[in-house]
Amino acid sequence: MDTNHMQTYHADGERLEGELLEKQLGYFKEKLLLTQIFDASNVMMLILNKYRQCVFANKAFLKIFNLEYDTEVLGRRPGEILNCIHASTNISGCGTSLACRNCKAVNIMLQSMTVNEEASGEASITRNFEGFYKAINIMERVAPLVVQGETFYVASFIDASDTVRRRALERIFFHDVINTAGALKGVLGLIREEAPNSIKDDIMLVDYLAENLLEEILSQKQLLAAENDELAVDIKCINSIETLNSVANLYKRHEEAINKVIIIDDQSLNIDIHNDEVLLKRVLGNMIKNALEASKEHEAVMLGCKRVDNKLEFWVNNSSTIPNEIQYHIFQNSFSSKGVGRGIGTYSMKLIGEKYLKGFVGFTSNEEQGTTFYLELPLGME
Repeated sequence: MDTNHMQTYHADGERLEGELLEKQLGYFKEKLLLTQIFDASNVMMLILNKYRQCVFANKAFLKIFNLEYDTEVLGRRPGEILNCIHASTNISGCGTSLACRNCKAVNIMLQSMTVNEEASGEASITRNFEGFYKAINIMERVAPLVVQGETFYVASFIDASDTVRRRALERIFFHDVINTAGALKGVLGLIREEAPNSIKDDIMLVDYLAENLLEEILSQKQLLAAENDELAVDIKCINSIETLNSVANLYKRHEEAINKVIIIDDQSLNIDIHNDEVLLKRVLGNMIKNALEASKEHEAVMLGCKRVDNKLEFWVNNSSTIPNEIQYHIFQNSFSSKGVGRGIGTYSMKLIGEKYLKGFVGFTSNEEQGTTFYLELPLGME
């Protein structure tokens, strides 16, 4: 064991060398079935000892980084293998410099090693690649593995560079376009106050279109955040009838509502609940929009709320029915009977209604009662 290079500002700098390291390397030369399984995977994998030194690298890892197995991998730590710019700034190597304190790649490893359980997360490593700095973003998962009575750690890596870059571009896009749409709304509000009566109706129409544009942008932003587990939930006291009135008034001006009627059931339960008002309106809005799209001229879309056992059920009904062959796929992402690029609404209501509002989204559809989408919510939510 090498104790000469022990200086560290974060992880332990100790290493295994000589016969003890060779013994561990031998475990994985002998375990042919185990290594064959790892080599058959297209996921990049390393097996590390408790000193974070590599004792095995699968073919996918070696191929992607164009590495020689023995000379560039075995006995070295991940940052050293990948030529991380911080791996050589301290004499003890990868994981031991001041910069390593904030390195998620090494911290995920340390978490797994400390609790002896699986740990995972997103990490970024800046490599010195042929004289240039290049950042790679990875999804990392580390899990313990016992071989010959010794505990090792399987570290698997998925290249997430494109995903991280896409998320960054999405954040920039939504920030800019929401600001622009919001500014447009503000300007239209000022113009509407000063406009002559002869064009006030036209200004109001443009104002509505700007409001609808902003609403659609926010809807897409929330859906992406929900898919990425980044959607924040704001729990507050909300009233069931006020929520129904608000969402009904919003969609009465929707283009799909022309020559159609939106009616709130007069038997709807008037009750206060604790949940996220914005997300609830988003789910109900998708239900109403789907119902309007499925309705013919002069038909009515009804919505309401009622108590079902110890839950509050919001529902939206229209008179049309969904064919049986479509019902099985109704909540699948991008599945729609209305054409390519549709089907986001039902997927969104299921994702947000269940994952974030902690409810249940379902539907019924038959000739007698038409189609009803519903959201069951707990009456109390912390």
